[in-house]
Amino acid sequence: MIETNEWLERILAKDNLIMDELRMIGDIETTVATQTGEDYKAITLKLEQDVQALKRALAERDKTINEMLDTRRTFEWTTLIFPSTLGLGYWIYRIKKST
Repeated sequence: MIETNEWLERILAKDNLIMDELRMIGDIETTVATQTGEDYKAITLKLEQDVQALKRALAERDKTINEMLDTRRTFEWTTLIFPSTLGLGYWIYRIKKST
């Protein structure tokens, strides 16, 4: 009876060790899953910041392109109006001179 009791105590101690080991493994898996979730959150945050930076850069580039187009349009209008005005002035001058 005493020997059986000792065997049962050893079996119970071994069972408790196994249960502690399983709890520790469960805690480790929970921690790893939590850390993985945190990693994904950090990656998502960084990617969102990168997207925002790219949007700002694109907006600045669009603004620069629009400014260049405005400058070009001003030049186009100037090159259209100036020779036309000179031609019209010369034409009026010839009409006035011939009369």
